[in-house]
Amino acid sequence: MAASSSEKSQLSKDLQRKPVLRDAMMATAGVIIVTVLALILWIARVPVLLAFAGVLLAIVLHGGSEWLHAKTGMPRMLALGLLVVLAIGGVATVIASAGPTIVNQTGQLVNSIGSGITNLSQELFDLEEGETLFKNFKIQDILNDLQPWGLASGATAVAGNVLGVLAGAFIVLFFGIYVAADPQTHVKLLSQVAPPSERKNTRALLKETGDVLRRWIVGQAIAMAAIGALTYVGLLILGVPMAFALALFAALAGFLPYLGPIIGAVPILLVAGGDSSISCSMC
Repeated sequence: MAASSSEKSQLSKDLQRKPVLRDAMMATAGVIIVTVLALILWIARVPVLLAFAGVLLAIVLHGGSEWLHAKTGMPRMLALGLLVVLAIGGVATVIASAGPTIVNQTGQLVNSIGSGITNLSQELFDLEEGETLFKNFKIQDILNDLQPWGLASGATAVAGNVLGVLAGAFIVLFFGIYVAADPQTHVKLLSQVAPPSERKNTRALLKETGDVLRRWIVGQAIAMAAIGALTYVGLLILGVPMAFALALFAALAGFLPYLGPIIGAVPILLVAGGDSSISCSMC
């Protein structure tokens, strides 16, 4: 009896340990899977970002073509083609009319930001020398890599990668049109990864996600336009040079939630820091 009781006690302990061991193994496997997926996404970040941009474009094109189809009665494919032609024509018009101004002001902006960084690094270096709190921080060493020539070389690298940018834009456009032309097929393909009993719910979830993303994109576009217009007017009032390029950058940065406004303000502050007259007017 004592041996039987001891065996039962040992069996009970083993059964209690198995769930803990199973949970630990599942947690470890989950961490490994997430790490591998994150590594794959990082290695393939450029194709992933291009595909994501293409999906966003497809959502906008699909929503616009559906709206035109509902309002005018024209075939959806014709509405999609009309939207694509209008979008390409609008972008080409903007580039033709504002392209020279953007290129010219961007070159000036690089030099002005370089001057602002130089002034900022000098002020921080003086602060480092004079304040005990900053003596342990090698501020000058940190800012050495951000000198004007570093920015100029970065701008040259960007300018030399124009073909890559154009190729990326073409891929995004092609992918967006391809998905927007027949979204239902792609939704069905994506739903195949779910169990058969959940595929209907998966398709409904994907549709709802697309609707939410479309409304978010429209909201972000309105916010970007407002940020760009208000920034441009404010910079003109303050007499800040390169107002158009700075406002355009602020508008584009506004696409990023939360961090966008901060990123968009950095070049403005650096340009103001490089021009004492602007700094005084902003005080």
